[in-house]
Amino acid sequence: MVAGINPAQKFAQSVGLVRDYLAKTGNTNLLGAMNNQQLRVFSENMSENVLGANIGNKISLNSKVLATQSPEKVASIFLHELTHFAKQSGRNSIAEEVQCRSIEENFLDTFGKGMYGNDEQLQATVRRQYAGLPEQA
Repeated sequence: MVAGINPAQKFAQSVGLVRDYLAKTGNTNLLGAMNNQQLRVFSENMSENVLGANIGNKISLNSKVLATQSPEKVASIFLHELTHFAKQSGRNSIAEEVQCRSIEENFLDTFGKGMYGNDEQLQATVRRQYAGLPEQA
């Protein structure tokens, strides 16, 4: 656990960070998705290489991530999965992963915690991590 905050408190703080970020950036599409009454968010035990997942109206966050990562990191994962939820494509692709990761990276950059130096690095990482996905859904 990070600095005495329990996972439920951390998730609530993370949701607030995402809501503030989306309001500040004017992303009404993701704000609408966040307010969708059908959206359900859960914490689940997942394999270590999975941070979160979106299937239909359900976003699952890895319970280990909630227990060990900062609120900003948890928020970035939630934002990534929320982007998948908002797209409702039903099929994942390299293009969708790049979009989700770009939104996540822009969010982390506001805290000085971005992971990529440029868009080319981000795209190369996505292509390596999701090599089996089609370019477009």
